[in-house]
Amino acid sequence: MRHLALALFLLAPACASPSSADGADEPRANRISLHLGTRGMNGSDWDPVEDEGVGGLEFVHEAPGSVVGIEAAFFAGERTEDDFFVPPAQRVDYRSRTAELSFGVHKELPVQYSGVHPYFGGGLSALNAELRGPENGAEREQDGDSVGLYVHGGVEFDASAALFLGIDLRLRGGSEVHLLGEDRDTGYGQVAFVLGVRF
Repeated sequence: MRHLALALFLLAPACASPSSADGADEPRANRISLHLGTRGMNGSDWDPVEDEGVGGLEFVHEAPGSVVGIEAAFFAGERTEDDFFVPPAQRVDYRSRTAELSFGVHKELPVQYSGVHPYFGGGLSALNAELRGPENGAEREQDGDSVGLYVHGGVEFDASAALFLGIDLRLRGGSEVHLLGEDRDTGYGQVAFVLGVRF
């Protein structure tokens, strides 16, 4: 909730600021966007909490006419599964959490349709993964860090001169983390709805 509150705080001034008629069509080099969606961790390493709800905040700078821009983002995901039965006779409260910082390049693709903005990007990702579950007959919690690469792409649709909506698809591959006695894949696939502002 703290991440969502921060995002709304950052978006509010730009959404509330009226655009002048003269500047309505001027290219805007920066944008901040709020992402809400779902993330599926790779394989069965995270079962039964492999599908997380995820939220994030992304900043993009791509000057008009530039070859490529830059992007930075923070994402946090979580999933809980209480009283999950583990044979032969154990019930465990599972929980997975991920927190990710990423930095990379960003490119908006030119199209002939006004108000439509397809894009792609990719770069480096640092992810902290936390898992609560059973280990040697007891319930434990452990976390670890992973460095990897990500790629993503999507399309944004202008709702006004400053405000846009969109959808974003994201993939990550990275080093495994050793949690609760097992090596676990930190790759994922993610889909998110996007609300953002250009300035």
